[in-house]
Amino acid sequence: MSDRRDALLFFYRRRPGDPGSGSRVTVRTLAFFGVMIILIGLAGWLYLHQAAEVAAYAHDIRRLENQRERLHREIITLRAEVAELGSLSRAQEWGAERGYYLPEPDDPTSSVVVEYVPIEAPTPPDAAPAVMLDDEGAPEAPARIWSGPVGRLLTRFQDWMEAPIDDGR
Repeated sequence: MSDRRDALLFFYRRRPGDPGSGSRVTVRTLAFFGVMIILIGLAGWLYLHQAAEVAAYAHDIRRLENQRERLHREIITLRAEVAELGSLSRAQEWGAERGYYLPEPDDPTSSVVVEYVPIEAPTPPDAAPAVMLDDEGAPEAPARIWSGPVGRLLTRFQDWMEAPIDDGR
């Protein structure tokens, strides 16, 4: 019996003649209750943490749903405006209200003239390059050493840059 009493952590010996209700608490019992309190605390913390996250997500979802509804209303309004302005007569009225007008068919200043000027055919790669003469009639030294597609592209670019601008005025 004395071995059992030595193994107890909190044990007080009753005095002779004491009616006693002694309290016996072992290390194992203390550890069990300590672990249980920690687990209950962790479970409570986990529940509160998850509830806070769910509340945050619910707030975000409500905000996004409100934004979606607002955008949906805006799309419907814009579609109604497009349908309203979709007819030619309505577009002409809208333009007239803002100062736009259709040009007269006989007005030469309101027409656009597009002229097609064909580009000369490129020389085949096996053909001899044309010799350019300077102002005195002597052959000009080649300005580029490029040949093939890059050379033709550079030649066309140079011709385009040297071409006079004719805007029809």
